[in-house]
Amino acid sequence: LLILVLLYLFLGAQLQSLILPILLILALPLSFDGIFLALFLAGSSINFDSLLGIVVLFGIVINNSLVLFENYSHLMGSGRSILGLIIEGTRQRIRSIMVTGSITVVSHLPIALDFSGTSTQSSMAIAIIGGLIVSTLLTLFVIPLVFFWHFRRVGHV
Repeated sequence: LLILVLLYLFLGAQLQSLILPILLILALPLSFDGIFLALFLAGSSINFDSLLGIVVLFGIVINNSLVLFENYSHLMGSGRSILGLIIEGTRQRIRSIMVTGSITVVSHLPIALDFSGTSTQSSMAIAIIGGLIVSTLLTLFVIPLVFFWHFRRVGHV
């Protein structure tokens, strides 16, 4: 909870808004199903290491949402409709979001597999991998819809 409050305050100060940090943080629940499913399938429990992995995952998920928002903001003055702006902004950033997710998943696989059974950090890597796979895919669909609703509500474009 403290992490979420600090994240909200930091984003609020950076974006100078009270609403935008909430919209960005909405991406976090999208990762929980992937985290818990991956931990369950791997036979791991929620422990200190998996919680640390969740904190790391929060940073990646927020970064993905922030990349989309910044691109939407950049395209704001282009004269496009809100729907066109969201589609084009997401299309332009889908590759960078997918590459970030893929590299993170692949780099954590050796830790997650832990064939020797001696790594204490395998649950951290499992939480990151599971959460990132699910949240990356959902972020590319849900977050654009959230920003479409937000831009339409505040009357942009």
